[in-house]
Amino acid sequence: AQDLCPQTKHHPPQHHHLPPTCNAPLEMKRALCSVFRSMPRFVCSSPASLRHAFSTSAATTTNTIQRRPSPVRGLASEPAGKITPEKKARLVQFLQQNQNQLPSAEQLFRLSTQIELSRRQVSTLLHHLRQPKGEITPQAKNFLRKWLQLHQNKSPTTLQRNQMQALLKWNRRQLNLQIDSLRDQLALEAQSSTSHGVPASKITQSHKDKVSLFLRTHANSYTQQQLHQLQEDTCLTKRQVLNLLRVCKESATPLTPQKKQKVAQWFRHNDSNLPSSTEEWALLERDTQLSRTQLYEQFRILRDNKVPITPQIKGAVECWVQLHQRMPTRTERVALLQQTQLSRLQLKSLLAQSRRKLQSATQKPKGQPK
Repeated sequence: AQDLCPQTKHHPPQHHHLPPTCNAPLEMKRALCSVFRSMPRFVCSSPASLRHAFSTSAATTTNTIQRRPSPVRGLASEPAGKITPEKKARLVQFLQQNQNQLPSAEQLFRLSTQIELSRRQVSTLLHHLRQPKGEITPQAKNFLRKWLQLHQNKSPTTLQRNQMQALLKWNRRQLNLQIDSLRDQLALEAQSSTSHGVPASKITQSHKDKVSLFLRTHANSYTQQQLHQLQEDTCLTKRQVLNLLRVCKESATPLTPQKKQKVAQWFRHNDSNLPSSTEEWALLERDTQLSRTQLYEQFRILRDNKVPITPQIKGAVECWVQLHQRMPTRTERVALLQQTQLSRLQLKSLLAQSRRKLQSATQKPKGQPK
């Protein structure tokens, strides 16, 4: 302590306890010495205060010393440079000299400094230059497809991928992309085929006629065995048969003005709400002779159908609010909907406006005595 701070040699030595070993650089020692010279005596009144001053000044001095950035940190914060053919040629030369091996952290830092690119750019370019792209031909894709079919669409192992890469002259990225694409195609083909291996065929008018006859014969009620028999007769997939059944069922029950009026009456009677249970849906389908999809479409139209709000309609709603001095109940709301032919949202907006207008009219102005 006396060597570091000559001005403190007249003070009692028990007040100055520096660590026995100090491995700080020379610049840090000099900075600490200047700090200790400028410190008043009462600051170093205890070993704890001296240790605190030592640690604080050490952190400050460490931050002021300029150091070279770490070769492995701050990849994302480095500014990107312009990639030119000359810089790529320099990286190709580096790979040739190092037997196609990636650089270490120190070599990566040196390369980025020499060619004026960020370390992330240099690392990405080296990965691409190590494995140049090969030519993807139909013969190569056909070979890969047959290999996957032979192995039941299983993913190749690492050893098998290395052999394919050497045979097809592709890089690993190209090979992985082609394998994933072909495996997805084979899986879709297997899924679209029937249980007997018949691929999905194009739907013709004869298929539609057979499905329509099936619906008329079984009166919209059939078993799974009958559905499977229809699938075999039409040589279609199960998904195609179900879609045809739905389309033919909807076309067999055309929408008439009477059915639309019946749906609209039910909709307004239930305060513009959809059926809440499966039994309610089934009862509505039986009453209207419409499918679930057709009912959904009618409900959507009824909810979005906006009627022009005339002064007579607006006045009727305002008179109702002024007469009852409250908001309507569910039954009264249904009666208002049938009377005004408004949509649910339109009636709700008009009721809110009428209530605000009534509240502002009945509220006394500020400053008047109660």
